Amino acid sequence: MTIRGASLTGASATLNGEAVHVTKSTSTNTTLSVTIPLNATTGYVIVSNTNGSSPSPSQLTVLAPKIKSFTASAKVGGTININGSYLAGVTQVSFNGVSTSPLSATNGAVKVVVPAGATTGLLTVFAPSGQAVSTIVFTVKP
Repeated sequence: MTIRGASLTGASATLNGEAVHVTKSTSTNTTLSVTIPLNATTGYVIVSNTNGSSPSPSQLTVLAPKIKSFTASAKVGGTININGSYLAGVTQVSFNGVSTSPLSATNGAVKVVVPAGATTGLLTVFAPSGQAVSTIVFTVKP
């Protein structure tokens, strides 16, 4: 995320009291490049420098992933697609408690292989901005 303002050289930033990583190589006196922390929640960004601190004029809205649909069933080792929104940051998918890393994740879809040990149950996707749990059951085929 890029914060624009003045006197930003050497500035730091927080979101809800949590430090955000400042990318020094791309920050300037009028821009501050920051990475939102894992599990961040909606809140005000506060930028601080030697002159003091200043909150953002409005809250930064952190968008958690949402599951809209998915391949309803597959065998262990089969590949499924999970469709939704804000999925680009998904790092793990849980099949009724058995987790695996996705093959790919875009804003609208996650592709994942059903892991060994998966059982019929709910799917959960995990991203830095939060998690989403399916409202319908995924079935592991024999």
